[in-house]
Order: sequence, then structure tokens, then C-alpha cells
Amino acid sequence: MSLFVAVGNRYCGSKSIEDQLCASVASAVEELEAMHIHVILLTGDSQAAAEMVASQMGIFRFHSGLLLEQNSVEVAAHAKRGHTVAMVGDGINDAPALSEPTVGVAIGSGTDVARESADVALLGNDLEKVC
Repeated sequence: MSLFVAVGNRYCGSKSIEDQLCASVASAVEELEAMHIHVILLTGDSQAAAEMVASQMGIFRFHSGLLLEQNSVEVAAHAKRGHTVAMVGDGINDAPALSEPTVGVAIGSGTDVARESADVALLGNDLEKVC
């Protein structure tokens, strides 16, 4: 994501920023996929950003450009197909979808609303605890 800075109407500069993936994400995804548990990334980010993050995490299936309510619809659709679904999230935008799956898992360092919406709250950011 690029952040542009202006004072008044004068451009002062820009800075690129990106979320840092926690170290356990790629290994957790690898472990889940080895157990034949399919991991799907749902994100409101652009296609390009989603591709980059999915690639870094070893995720082959993702949906990008999703609005808040679309996350819930996507999670519910998998459950309606008879799949056992676990949703893992940490933010306000994840809260509605965390109440849809068979099991909603909030990352412990996430927002209060995510933890309140989920069935389980993990302590810390270690996604390998999901496995």
C-alpha cells in the first residue's frame, strides 16, 4: 500500500507500507494442506496484493476485493456445501465471518470484536496452534 503525504495542497512525498506476515503462517498453511485441509484466503485487498500474500503463505486459492459482507457469504457458502469450515481472523472486518463457520477462530492479538464473534480465541499470533 502506498501512503501519500501532502501539506495543504502541496505533495511532500510517499511511503510504501505492507503488513508483515507472522513467521508461522507459511508453515501452518503447509501443515494444514498436508492434512488435506484446504486453505482459502479471503481479503478485501486488490488482486495483485492478494496474489503476493497468497504466494508468500503458500496458499493456492484466494478471493480478493471482498467487501465486509462478502466474507460472510463466502464462508457460509462453503458450509452450505457440507464442508466443515474454520474461519481464522483478527480484525473488525473478520468479525461477521467468524460467526458463520463450523468453528470461528480469532487470533488473540486481534480486535475485541473478532474475539467476541469467534468460538475460539488463540493466545498470541502463532497460527500453527490452528493445526
